[in-house]
Amino acid sequence: MEIYYMTQALKKCGNNYSKASEMLGITRFSFKRRMEKYFQ
Repeated sequence: MEIYYMTQALKKCGNNYSKASEMLGITRFSFKRRMEKYFQ
């Protein structure tokens, strides 16, 4: 479920990690770390 919201936020923000993480209320570092967890 988490990955769904993260990928949707990335799509809405044009693959901008900073904007997507801000939209979800987490830091860019946390966002990137969670994405790496799912897409290694």
